[in-house]
Amino acid sequence: MRLTLNPFGKGARKKSRRQRKPRFQRRTIVAFLAVTAIAGTVAGGWHLIAIGWPTRAWNSAGENMLRSSAAAGLAVSEVVVEGRHYAARTDLMKALGVVRGMPILAFDPGSARDRIEQLGWIRRAEVARRLPDVVYVRIEERVPLALWQRNGKLQLVDRNGAVILKQNVAAFTDLPLIVGEDAPQHAASLIDLLTAFPEIAAQT
Repeated sequence: MRLTLNPFGKGARKKSRRQRKPRFQRRTIVAFLAVTAIAGTVAGGWHLIAIGWPTRAWNSAGENMLRSSAAAGLAVSEVVVEGRHYAARTDLMKALGVVRGMPILAFDPGSARDRIEQLGWIRRAEVARRLPDVVYVRIEERVPLALWQRNGKLQLVDRNGAVILKQNVAAFTDLPLIVGEDAPQHAASLIDLLTAFPEIAAQT
């Protein structure tokens, strides 16, 4: 048989019970205050998000970082373009969207490439940052094939039927003249066929 002795006696048990109740109440109050504080913090966080504070703070930090990088030498000082023969330099630079001295890390090569490829002369483009200060552009231009007469106006087209220019085509009047709604899509095969028979081509 095992006996457990109470060293504090009966009076101590009653006193212990009396002390236990206030301690429980204190814990309950502390827990309530903690939950209230957490709820307030979460509510405050949602309010800051709602008013856009984190976004503004992030944008501000990003702008400061870009300015610091430019001051450290990561700024555009040169644009290198390869493959340009016909495309206007002003149109190309406008589509590229860079200016001397801007932070090179703020330049988006992918977006610039998409804009350049919207130009009539450009078939394909490659755009890249070459740190610390060079923007590199390599373009593949469309090859003029013929003048397409449509609605009384002439347009310059390439072998794939894409329209290169809709005006200012006087420099290309030595090219074959094609007419018809679907003529640009079939012009390359017809012109290649005529090239194989110079006698017929001379009379066409």
